[in-house]
Amino acid sequence: MTITALRSNPTVPDIDEAWALYTDLFAEVNTAAAQRHLMTPDEFATVFHDPRILKFYARDQAGKLAGMAVLTQYLEAWPLISPPFFARRWPEHFRRRAIWYVGFVGMMPRHLHGFRELVRDMYAHISSNNGIAVADFCTHNVTRRRLPAITLKLLAGINPDTTMQTADTQSFVAYDFDPANGDAR
Repeated sequence: MTITALRSNPTVPDIDEAWALYTDLFAEVNTAAAQRHLMTPDEFATVFHDPRILKFYARDQAGKLAGMAVLTQYLEAWPLISPPFFARRWPEHFRRRAIWYVGFVGMMPRHLHGFRELVRDMYAHISSNNGIAVADFCTHNVTRRRLPAITLKLLAGINPDTTMQTADTQSFVAYDFDPANGDAR
């Protein structure tokens, strides 16, 4: 597995190749979570070309794109997160741009060892300024796939002092007004 970290280079990989892998990786979770987990093609292109967002591309032994991740310390570059929340919660880290937002990490199932390599390479950037990493996990990825716990285990293998805390949670609730639905949900 070869990992390449790039700030901006739209030819490596080709945006169409990256888009195809991205949609393959996140299509399932997009149906398992209330909040959309797939960027639109335009949003993806914006992220792909934004030099403030660090991209990580994993290629298998044959050179085929097998995984990717995005990371930024420029919180204003990532849609739908609130930089003022982070400024209030971690003011010193915020002032020195040491809060790193993980936009997504995805790896083809047959190359799961590459997930570990992506996390390791991302950690190197985060630890370079004594930063903290923040990631958003839907309930499906927390309870079924156990991604926060798995990621913590990987990070603790790199740095035994790694800890994890819940920074915020969001709940989607549904109010149903049809008595015929009963408790069959």
